[in-house]
Amino acid sequence: MKKLDDYMHIPRLIVKSMAEELNQEEQSLLEAWLHENNENQLLYQRIRSRSHRDEKKQFISQLNKKAHWQKLKRLTQASHRIPSWNKIKIAATVLLLLGFGLLAHLRNSSLEENSIKETPRTSLLQAKAGCSQVALITPRGDSIYLSTQEKKEINIHKNIQVTNGDSGIVYSLLESPVEKEEINILRTPRGGEYQITLSDGSKIYLNAATELHFPIVFNSEKREVFLSGEAYFEVAKDSTRPFYVNTAVARLKVYGTSFNVKSYASESMKTILIKGKVGICGHADTTEHLLAPYELLSVDSLGRFERIEKVNPSLAVAWHLGRFVFENENLEEILSTLSRWYNVDFIYKNEQVKSLHFTAYMERYEDLSFILNTITAMVGVKFSEQEGIILVE
Repeated sequence: MKKLDDYMHIPRLIVKSMAEELNQEEQSLLEAWLHENNENQLLYQRIRSRSHRDEKKQFISQLNKKAHWQKLKRLTQASHRIPSWNKIKIAATVLLLLGFGLLAHLRNSSLEENSIKETPRTSLLQAKAGCSQVALITPRGDSIYLSTQEKKEINIHKNIQVTNGDSGIVYSLLESPVEKEEINILRTPRGGEYQITLSDGSKIYLNAATELHFPIVFNSEKREVFLSGEAYFEVAKDSTRPFYVNTAVARLKVYGTSFNVKSYASESMKTILIKGKVGICGHADTTEHLLAPYELLSVDSLGRFERIEKVNPSLAVAWHLGRFVFENENLEEILSTLSRWYNVDFIYKNEQVKSLHFTAYMERYEDLSFILNTITAMVGVKFSEQEGIILVE
């Protein structure tokens, strides 16, 4: 089974050709590929044709109008480990417009032969991407099911205003203080996501299969929440009250900052810092480890410190901006992410494929069949449905 690099060689040359950055050796390699057969020439001409250039310009223009992508652009430009933004836009445009057909073409096999067959809408393989939905559990034990399409006020406490709408759920403290700390719980299902603004102004974006415990109002000494799952935090600054995030394996002390925490059961906890400062102490470790921006800290499932390393910052922010960003991740980690987002289960017929590593940038809101077809085209893994699960071989 070939690796991703075996299939990405020609796409990289085409992308560099469009950016007019080919050196002499790369130009020769591209020309050799073009002269292999007429199909290669037709494909190359299609990518660079006037009509497709117009499509690409329009697509890039639309990206530039989106505030979220401007945010991701600034972050990716700040990292020296990833390509310039212009290269990323060109590469993303080629892959998106062609539906990764180029990769399938280069592997000399069609999606009809090597990927998912057409299946009824009820098939797991046609699963739709997740949506904004959440369950709010009040201190009284009541469960309130919410979506961003539903605008409403929620009666939690007489001194707290709680509203739900396009920006998720927002807690606001009224004039009178709250006498005692009362805990609310937000729980996203598999296939769900949500945003919450806490009473101090901090914003938290919850990924699928995530649970957040938080007080309706923080006390005068500290701000503390409990997380199981994955969330992106934008913590409001308050020098008088530190902010803590507790997980099953570690405790984070936050110093007014933006960061992502991924802490699912039986997995290592991974924290990526975007800006500010975070101190992390595993439950089996007495040392507080400080993170610098664009660093990832990992704590194993037993609460033991593993490592700190520099990473691409888009790994932390892309998921809540509508993208999957996988950088040299193994197939098992990637399918675990897809399992939570599409609410499906994968079973491996061939355990060896779990260790396949590849890099991909994909739309988070694509149907599952498109995502799996893309993986098939990149590394040759096949997917099929059987008795309510998806088999991987």
